[in-house]
Amino acid sequence: MSYCEPFDNFGSCLTFVKLRKGADEKQFLDNLQRVCKEIYPDTYGKTFFKELTLERWDRILFRPTSGVFRHCDLKLVYTLSAIALLLLLSAIANFVNLNTALVGRRAREMASRRLLGASSWGIMGRYIFESVMLTFVSMVVALLVAVWLTPWGNEMIEADVPVSIPFSAGYVAGYVALVLLVGGLGGLLPAVLAARYMPIDIVRGTFRRESKQVWSKLFIVVQMTIGVFLISMALVMHAQYRKSLNREMNCDLKNKFALFYMIPVRNGAFNLEERIRALPQVRRVGRAMSVPCTQVGGQFSTTTSGDEIMYRLYVMDSTTFNMMGFKTIEDFRAPVEKGVWFSEATFRATGFDARNHDISTTLAQRSGACDHTAGVIANVPTNIANVGEEELMVVAVQDFSAYPLYMSVIETTDRHEEFREALADVCREYTTQSVGYEIEPLYCDYLEDMKVKALAKAEKQMNLVYVFMALAVLISVLGLLAMSIYDARNRARDIAVRKVFGSTVMIEARRGVEACLRLILVACVVGLSVAVWATDRYLEQFVVKIENYAWIYVAVVFIVLGIALMTVFWQIWSAARVNPIETLNKE
Repeated sequence: MSYCEPFDNFGSCLTFVKLRKGADEKQFLDNLQRVCKEIYPDTYGKTFFKELTLERWDRILFRPTSGVFRHCDLKLVYTLSAIALLLLLSAIANFVNLNTALVGRRAREMASRRLLGASSWGIMGRYIFESVMLTFVSMVVALLVAVWLTPWGNEMIEADVPVSIPFSAGYVAGYVALVLLVGGLGGLLPAVLAARYMPIDIVRGTFRRESKQVWSKLFIVVQMTIGVFLISMALVMHAQYRKSLNREMNCDLKNKFALFYMIPVRNGAFNLEERIRALPQVRRVGRAMSVPCTQVGGQFSTTTSGDEIMYRLYVMDSTTFNMMGFKTIEDFRAPVEKGVWFSEATFRATGFDARNHDISTTLAQRSGACDHTAGVIANVPTNIANVGEEELMVVAVQDFSAYPLYMSVIETTDRHEEFREALADVCREYTTQSVGYEIEPLYCDYLEDMKVKALAKAEKQMNLVYVFMALAVLISVLGLLAMSIYDARNRARDIAVRKVFGSTVMIEARRGVEACLRLILVACVVGLSVAVWATDRYLEQFVVKIENYAWIYVAVVFIVLGIALMTVFWQIWSAARVNPIETLNKE
């Protein structure tokens, strides 16, 4: 179906090519470019025809070649993989901490085994074997959970990747190697600590006095550093998401609904627009080709100085223009119909001023049904997702009476759900009479909801970071708990001696808290340093960024300190309250 376009339009086209086996992709692309230069000498390398790209079919998921195909952000996949690896390392460190804490609890068991003839290598082997078996069980559970969470993961990365558990020889060997590696790393240090001491060391208390927890403290710092980093990034992403969501649009989106079918709006006696206008929830109905929050086309032209420039065009009738409530900066008192309204940024970039704003100098032979500059409005975002670069925008107001295809822009009351139900009945009847069956429209939603959906990717990334953050915090809390239990038992004799010589419960509790805080502060310094760098990289992609966000890092410090104190305080307090006589009697 053909109809008159008010502006030149160049649609996108994809060509599928099957190359011969062994063909050189680069040489083929070079030949394509040479042919295009010969056939299109005046247009190739300019405007919409700037370049050719060649993408392999098996890689197209990770290339934003066209909106026809679903696109997965490869950078996001790498980022999530890196975070997952950090969490794995943190979990291994936590596993070592928990095993190390259990060394003290199992000291008498291992002493008895040594007395019964077990060797140091036997003790080490037992620890490592137990660690490997626990890792094996954990891996089986993890694989099952991964398959179970596949639909959720695909939704997060906006892809449809099937996940299965292969059992070929290569994969089985990989599973075994991973279990041995993780289990071996988790059990090696506790095994070495347990095998270093003879039964007499356990009796004399030498084991307890010489265990300084150096490795445990280091692992705790690493775990808390990862937790601090992820908490910081989660809060930054949440603040940026709210910033994007509440971004000033400089127009009125409230109660505005967009409906667009790729079939004529009239079918014999059935007039879709008139039926919609008759609904009780409808206030007025306008027409458009594009409005804010919908897909907007582009048009290349020139500035007053002759430089190339591209405009993003919102095309609508006067009813829709008045309905959208654009903020007027300057009105040239020209007719609204057939007029072009420039945004402030576009007006400056074009080279216009209050006296010189002749549209023919910037949209020559491209102005279609518009022939004058009507005025200047406040900048209206064309990049609703707020990622990338903001482009220059103009609003063209024209008459749509001659066009069989257009978007209906509907202003409704606040009764949104009632309107959706009534509109669904009308659209069902309309499409059934028009084409014989029910079809879905290209656009059918409130503009405010479309704005939220445009930010869905940022919201999903934020939710993923929240999940990783929760896992990191959980791992860190378990590590802190293990260390505090182990530390409380090891320091029981020292606490008892100091209390005999005048120390109090509060002094001992404060001493334990201060030791914990020193580790947390080290983790905060390192974690926040990395978070500051990562935040700068993350915010680079946004058009409108959060500002004055130093409070986030302050909040992270207090959050981490609060989590740490709640985790270890009871153990520290319990150890400080023990009667020194009971402790010394055990010695």
